[in-house]
Amino acid sequence: DAGVVRVITTGASQPLDVGRETRVVSAAQRRALAVRDGGCVGCHAPGGWCEAHHVRHWLDGGPTDLDNLLLACAGCHRDIHDRGWEPVRGPDSHWSLHPPDPAHPPHDARPPHPPPGQPRLPNPALPNSARPERDRRQPPVTPFRPVDPLALALT
Repeated sequence: DAGVVRVITTGASQPLDVGRETRVVSAAQRRALAVRDGGCVGCHAPGGWCEAHHVRHWLDGGPTDLDNLLLACAGCHRDIHDRGWEPVRGPDSHWSLHPPDPAHPPHDARPPHPPPGQPRLPNPALPNSARPERDRRQPPVTPFRPVDPLALALT
């Protein structure tokens, strides 16, 4: 299976827009976000304290492109996902966060269950005793360290 992916790059050929090919933001994208946003779009915390947020969520088909990303500190990122705060792009193309409209109660932006075929991720808000136990002999799964199929066959 092969596909064509549109990739927008910097002058140094660093990818800035990668579409749906990956969810993880690259170092070049983080630098571009830091220059564009200057830090958290909600509270102006320094960019080094921020996480990249997909405005149109990845699970909903949102691309990992600069036009769909913004910087948010951990607190403002929680406000977006858990408290219904909305990222709004102004006429000057800068992002800001707006609290939920009291006339329209917020909804949980995250799906209650993972899509079919996707594992449920542990909730960091749960105490360690409530989290599913992972085999400590295996390193954690990350985008850079995918699941080892041989390890799955042995368990």
